[in-house]
Amino acid sequence: MCCISDLRGRLAVPNDDLYEIEGVVPDYRRIPLSRSTHMRGWYPVREGHPAVAFESRLECRVISVLARYPQTVLIKSQPVTIFYRHDGRAHRYTPDLLVQLSEVPLALKALGFEALTFVEVKPQRRAIEAEGTLRRQFNVVRQATGHAVALVTDWDLLPDETEERLYGF
Repeated sequence: MCCISDLRGRLAVPNDDLYEIEGVVPDYRRIPLSRSTHMRGWYPVREGHPAVAFESRLECRVISVLARYPQTVLIKSQPVTIFYRHDGRAHRYTPDLLVQLSEVPLALKALGFEALTFVEVKPQRRAIEAEGTLRRQFNVVRQATGHAVALVTDWDLLPDETEERLYGF
């Protein structure tokens, strides 16, 4: 099993592959109603900021932590869908979140955040299993938007939500 910081380092390095970007569509994907064991809903970020949709408990926790930063200007769920071709096949990818920060806190900078960052939220085990796909998707986002992409996993959050590694405690 690989260390998550090693995986994060490999995801941060763009490869030389160029993808045929067919389109970048804002607000294309909507989170469907929950008809299973997944927790879905809306997180009330703060006064003056619209509630943010989430499709898992982990996404909700990440939104909760990001909302606590006074530097957080915007959190948007399912911000864009990127349509692209790879190895002759059509693909699409929708990052989980878009985060805009007025200033990047050190704890987030360590995770690869910049002032405008697309975020993929995954349990650590699934992120490690999907490394190849994540590398391709992160490169597609960078190529299509020119913005940073960061991976946030359950490892970045302590079990007790009151003290979060992501928040820098």
